[in-house]
Amino acid sequence: MREIKCSMQRRLSVGVLLALTAAGTAWSQEVRPEPAPLPAQTTQTSATPQELLNTSGKTRLSLQGALGFGFDRVDVGTTTSGDTVSISGGGGAGGGAGIAFGLSRSLDLDLDLGFQGGGLTPAVDNATGSFTRGYFLATLKYKKPTSDTGQFKFGAGLGAYFGGKLKFNRTDMNFNEEVDYDPAVGLHFTGEFERFIRPNVSFNIGAKIYFVEYKAKSYTFNSADVPVSALKDEVRNLNGSGMDFLLGINMYFN
Repeated sequence: MREIKCSMQRRLSVGVLLALTAAGTAWSQEVRPEPAPLPAQTTQTSATPQELLNTSGKTRLSLQGALGFGFDRVDVGTTTSGDTVSISGGGGAGGGAGIAFGLSRSLDLDLDLGFQGGGLTPAVDNATGSFTRGYFLATLKYKKPTSDTGQFKFGAGLGAYFGGKLKFNRTDMNFNEEVDYDPAVGLHFTGEFERFIRPNVSFNIGAKIYFVEYKAKSYTFNSADVPVSALKDEVRNLNGSGMDFLLGINMYFN
């Protein structure tokens, strides 16, 4: 009887030991997990540079240069070789400064103020001409990251164009024309790529298409006032639409 009791105690002790061993093993696995796999570390490392593109709540100051062409042209004469000399209400060279606000991770609001002007095409020796204007643009831009430090931006907005002036002078005779235009409002679309070179500095390159028409306000010929009705229709209602290529540098502030 005693031997049976001892045998039962040994079996019970072994059973309890096995149960405790199994419980201890399970507890050990729960409180001491295996080290995180390497791919998780890689994901964590790449998340930090990605934050460069999150400009939500940040303010951006920028300097932009523009060079472009107009969709329409006004003929003003011909060269001695028979080529047409013309001038456009769009395009030309210019630039400006801007401020932008990060509305969210995907949206920015840009405000740009600048100046642009173009001359005669082709340039000639006995005449000069230009069309100049200022602009103020408001653009809502959607951002699409392509890497840890680069993103595309696609925008649309409205622009106010002011101070439009068309000049044409013949240097070989007494011929001087000037046309001033009323302020105009136009629609524009933008596309650009931005690359960060430092945590708060980036470069961008892109293009802008815009649609605007200027209406003549006053016209002078050899310093004498002339009714604007005397102008050709394409000058009286000048097509200022065009396309510009853009290059800029930006600095971000929290």
